[in-house]
Amino acid sequence: LPIAAGATALLGLASAGLSARALARIQADTEAFSRSHVAELEELLEHNKRRLEELHALARVTEATRLLQDEERLVEDVLQTLRVELAYDRVLLLRVDKARSVLGRARTLGFGEAEPAVATLELSLEPKGLDGRLFGRIVQSGQPVLVDDVESYTAGLLPENKSLLQRLGTRAFVAAPVEARGQKLGLLVVDRVEEGRPLGPRDTQV
Repeated sequence: LPIAAGATALLGLASAGLSARALARIQADTEAFSRSHVAELEELLEHNKRRLEELHALARVTEATRLLQDEERLVEDVLQTLRVELAYDRVLLLRVDKARSVLGRARTLGFGEAEPAVATLELSLEPKGLDGRLFGRIVQSGQPVLVDDVESYTAGLLPENKSLLQRLGTRAFVAAPVEARGQKLGLLVVDRVEEGRPLGPRDTQV
């Protein structure tokens, strides 16, 4: 009996030892499994974060494109309205380029064969030249101007702009600033070439 009791005790100790080792192994495997899956989860989260940022960027580009398209459609509608509904023969929109301090990126309507030349027109906003003194003042002041003495006006223009104005046969024109939400966006210019429909002060309300 004492021998049997001792053997049983030894077997119990062996079983206890095996159980402890097995538990340690299981614990180690569990920790390794957890670390592996935590790393995978972190990688997945980082991937999803990058993807979300890409989607946000794409949404911003899409919205900017939509707004640009809306702006172009709006510009076209305005030009058509001025020409058809208000009976101006020619309509020109010049947009402010702040970086270069010029009016350019022209949109035109009604200029016929001269359209390509007018579309490349740029007017300086610098105060040192007549371009800038007149058009810069209009843009900055926010007030439209009727120019009914084009010949005296052209004397101070850059040669290429003076040549273009003479080529167009412009006798008078109205120039009005374009603003939106407090931003100075450009300059709208209208004229009439047909006799019997001169421009007057009322046209500055365009």
